[in-house]
Amino acid sequence: MNSPTVFISVVELVLLSNGSLRVSSSTSPPKDPFLGIALEDVKYYSSSNRIKCKDGSKKFTRAQVNDDFCDCPNGTDEPGTSACPNGKFYCRNAGHVPVIIFSSRVNDGICGFPSLMSLDNFYF
Repeated sequence: MNSPTVFISVVELVLLSNGSLRVSSSTSPPKDPFLGIALEDVKYYSSSNRIKCKDGSKKFTRAQVNDDFCDCPNGTDEPGTSACPNGKFYCRNAGHVPVIIFSSRVNDGICGFPSLMSLDNFYF
């Protein structure tokens, strides 16, 4: 017997035969190379293939930006993930005032502010 499946928006809910519920995303997260980067910093990240950590400690490549591995102690290379404990995420907050939140709150399943419209939670 097949498990019944219910589709809600981009999230797939599957009720398994043992009564448990499995939730999985049916789409990939956005592939925005500048995710979490403040508008005034876009030039900093796109000016060269080798980018210096803002604390000056190391250099990293553009391919290492948002790769979910913390290369810079201050989180410069991970503005759009929660990989670095000290990182900051720039939330564009369309239609509202942009805000900066701790990157540890990115994809935590809780939208930090009602007006963020879940932009800090792009994984379902």
